[in-house]
Amino acid sequence: MGSNYHGARQYDQAIAQYLRTIELEPNDPRGYEFLGGAYATLGLYDEAVRARQKEMTLLGAKPEDVAAMGEAYRSSGFPGYLRWRLERAKHPYDAAAIEAQLGLKDEAFANLEKCYREHWWAMVQLKNNPKWDPLRSDPRFQDLLRRMNFPP
Repeated sequence: MGSNYHGARQYDQAIAQYLRTIELEPNDPRGYEFLGGAYATLGLYDEAVRARQKEMTLLGAKPEDVAAMGEAYRSSGFPGYLRWRLERAKHPYDAAAIEAQLGLKDEAFANLEKCYREHWWAMVQLKNNPKWDPLRSDPRFQDLLRRMNFPP
């Protein structure tokens, strides 16, 4: 439900729903992942990084890695945090989302093309997920949506 609110750009409702979900399932890292994304969308970067650190901890990350992500944020701000995450992205879709936030459009589109060719499941989020907003005005984004048969 939180993801639906997030996609509809009802961020306060999304955050409230993610927090309720975390209350019900405090050991599920996905709640913190989604909460961190909503916080980042609103520019609440301290909260976003804390949520992502909790997600990492629940996923079994080494404490020094969790601390290193926090240090990347403290020393270089949100762009430093994003670069830290980009260096560790495991899939082209994740890399593309981070590259979009960093303004690395050519790299983001190259990774999105890989995902398109792979028929990566998460591409269904392309039309509505706010994380793709930095790319929406680019004709390549509209072309990708058209090729995916999204209605205009």
